[in-house]
Amino acid sequence: MYTSTVSIHNIFSRRVTYTHSHDIEKHPPNGFDTEYASEEFMRAYISLARNFAPVIPEDLAGFIVDAYVNMRSDEVEMREQAHSYTTARTLQAILRMSQALARIRLSSLVTREDVEEAMRLMYKSKSSLEDNEVRRY
Repeated sequence: MYTSTVSIHNIFSRRVTYTHSHDIEKHPPNGFDTEYASEEFMRAYISLARNFAPVIPEDLAGFIVDAYVNMRSDEVEMREQAHSYTTARTLQAILRMSQALARIRLSSLVTREDVEEAMRLMYKSKSSLEDNEVRRY
């Protein structure tokens, strides 16, 4: 049985979004699951994805380094306004998220799109810290 990557992303995102938007820790109610979002399918898909160990191609390394350096530079420029730090751990997190995104696609190679999405998630995470700081005061 073949399911496109877009369809799989749609299924995962709908399931996770439903759970978080309804503030529950259980699975969505019966009838919500489709054939591809069943617990059995999810378990099999995750098991299959674990067999992949995506690597970062050398031609992508320069892009990652430049993006990380730019992130650090931006933070230095806005030091007084920054609510977080960009460290080597930030870079490691971006690399791990990029690999996880490739694994979701059942790919052995990380793509530029994977890295860009990991960077977007990191920026969103950091900006949420600023949003929370503003709400506290």
